[in-house]
Amino acid sequence: EGYKARFDSLGLNVNPEEIFSSSFAAAAYLEQTKFKETGKKVYIIGERGIQEELDLINVPWTGGENDTAKTIELKPGFALPHDEDVGAVIVGFD
Repeated sequence: EGYKARFDSLGLNVNPEEIFSSSFAAAAYLEQTKFKETGKKVYIIGERGIQEELDLINVPWTGGENDTAKTIELKPGFALPHDEDVGAVIVGFD
C-alpha cells in the first residue's frame, strides 16, 4: 500500500502485484520456510510495511511501530530482557 501510493503520487501507473519490496521478500521467505509452524513470532525493527506483510500471511509479530519510544541502557553488565517466543528478527524501513 505504501509503495503504491508513492508511485501514484509520482504519476506512475504501477499495479500492486508488480511491486516487490524487501518487506514482501522477508514475508515470502518466512512463508516458504514454514516459519509460522514453529509457533514463534517475529521481532520487527522497522516500519509499517513489514507489519502489513506479516499480517497478510498471519505470522505473529512484536516490535515495529509499537517500540518506537523504547530505549535501552548501554552499560557494562546490563542484561537486555528479551522475549523467548521470538524466532526471527526483521530489520527494514519499508
